[in-house]
Amino acid sequence: MIINNELCKKCGRCITECANKAISKTDGGEYIIDQSVCTDCSHASDIECIRMCKFDAITKKDGTIPEIDRTARIIANHIPYLIAIMGDRGNSGRFPVDNKEWAAFRKMSAAAFTNPDMKIRIIIGNDDICVGCAKKQEGCWSGPQEEVFERLGIKPGAKMRFWDMIQLIEDKYSAEFVKKVDYNLDDEFIGWMRTFLSPDAKFFINKD
Repeated sequence: MIINNELCKKCGRCITECANKAISKTDGGEYIIDQSVCTDCSHASDIECIRMCKFDAITKKDGTIPEIDRTARIIANHIPYLIAIMGDRGNSGRFPVDNKEWAAFRKMSAAAFTNPDMKIRIIIGNDDICVGCAKKQEGCWSGPQEEVFERLGIKPGAKMRFWDMIQLIEDKYSAEFVKKVDYNLDDEFIGWMRTFLSPDAKFFINKD
């Protein structure tokens, strides 16, 4: 990736959104990308700096801008958090995400209730909850993502209706699996999930 500093407005957003810390600002005020560090977001489904630049100032080395899918995104490992937030009736303060994530998940689920046909992409790394979050530069997007996609029977970047995604979780997940793919999740968290999932969801009977 390269930055066209004639188009760049020096907003600094690309620096924040680069999980590889490949973008920096020179003493002269220009933004540059360290080609030895940039991986073209090989860990994610999109090239994050291009997706986040509102000024088309970041391009591939040949000067072209790849088409970016603007569908709402969620990391596979975040889906249980989303379901638990939908099932909970208020923020108890004990939920294992911060207030920003809580609000973002609430907004996403509200949009799905408003538009039952809303689609979502299930991805590896840097979802829409991660925008502006410094943790992405700590590698928090890593984890047992491959095992999640194998369980769901889909490929990274798969796009589907939001409610079809929820149905897929109901059919494929189990309480044991949820705790297996994220050691922070306990029986109390599973209880939160149960308040939203359909009573006849296979989630309740699936065993690992």
